[in-house]
Amino acid sequence: MKRNCSFSPKQVGLFYLSIVSFSLLVAFSFLFIGVWMIIIFISIEIMALTMALYVYSRHALDYEKITIIGKQLLFERSWGGKVQVEEFNTVWTKLVHK
Repeated sequence: MKRNCSFSPKQVGLFYLSIVSFSLLVAFSFLFIGVWMIIIFISIEIMALTMALYVYSRHALDYEKITIIGKQLLFERSWGGKVQVEEFNTVWTKLVHK
């Protein structure tokens, strides 16, 4: 089973670039009229967006795969870039779908 990713890497980059550009445009317009505190809030917003997209991209390629080869059952799981492979004997294994 593969995760359903809504964004391609190019779309994520364009989305990030557009949101950051618009936020900085608004921040500099407020900064121009003398509201200097907007820089603090825009920095927090950009950091939160960066962290959210980092987590999204880290887990976008996660998957689980079951392979049966003769009397060998392989369970492969990728989670956050780490691949875990477990091997079972098909004679002793029972798959239950819930």
